[in-house]
Amino acid sequence: MRCASGIVLESPGWSSDGCEVTALFYAIVLLAPRLCCIENSATRSKGATMSKDANESTRRQLFSGAAAAFAALGASRLGIAQESTGPIVWLDMDQAALNAAYDQAAYAPDMQSHIDRRSRRNADALARMAEPSTFSYGSRPIERLDVHLSLHAARPAPINIFFHGGAWRASTARDHAWMAEMISNAGGHCVIPDYSLVQDVGGDLAVLGDEVRRAVA
Repeated sequence: MRCASGIVLESPGWSSDGCEVTALFYAIVLLAPRLCCIENSATRSKGATMSKDANESTRRQLFSGAAAAFAALGASRLGIAQESTGPIVWLDMDQAALNAAYDQAAYAPDMQSHIDRRSRRNADALARMAEPSTFSYGSRPIERLDVHLSLHAARPAPINIFFHGGAWRASTARDHAWMAEMISNAGGHCVIPDYSLVQDVGGDLAVLGDEVRRAVA
């Protein structure tokens, strides 16, 4: 789809509902700053001055209101319960609603198709790229990082450190080599750390936070 600002928003492979929700989210993120600029320009044209605090307040109102609309639309379009039916366990959520908030598949019914497509593209990228150098940043076997050096980089070259997704519960650095290929082709080096999965460390996110800190250091 093409939004009013001329930015093309695409969500190939999504169901119609998922595409609409995703497009709305990106429209919120991309257009809200522009709307603020439009409002500021209109205000200045009338001879008034908008203070920095007022500008920030406007931005916060735009984002918070739009985010609420996005959440409501996403829930209604994807069939996620908006009203709690069981005992409230947190804010206005029952246990089922709280569980759904941590289940990405609840918000992306065709998530597996995206994962499969990304796996195919990643395999293609690995076939085209040189093997990365692997270094340890800690004592755990998982505490290692893949370093993809660009063949197109000048000296010195920018370095991107990419922490892969997976809700802290899945995936590996090697599963995201496609990201390194994109950065390498642009003339940068890419470092992709592995880290412990949260279920393997008793649910302690502090362990993962420490690994992220040491991987960057």
